[in-house]
Amino acid sequence: MDFDYTVTTKKSCNEAVLAVEQETKNAGFRVLYIHDVTATLKEKGFEIEPFKIIEICNAKSAYTVLKADI
Repeated sequence: MDFDYTVTTKKSCNEAVLAVEQETKNAGFRVLYIHDVTATLKEKGFEIEPFKIIEICNAKSAYTVLKADI
C-alpha cells in the first residue's frame, strides 16, 4: 500500500503546500500537521532542498477504518 502521492509542479515548495492545504479543505479533509523536514535537518547541520510532509485526514473515513475489526 502506498502512503505517498507525488506531483511535479512549477510552484515553489511554499506555494505548493498552500495549494495542497486549500484543496484539502475543498475536498472535506483536514491538514493535521506539516513536517518541515528541511528545517529539522538544518537544525542538525544537514542541508537539503525544500521538503515537507503533509499529514491529511478525513475524520469520517478515519473513524470507519479504525472501527473495522480487521
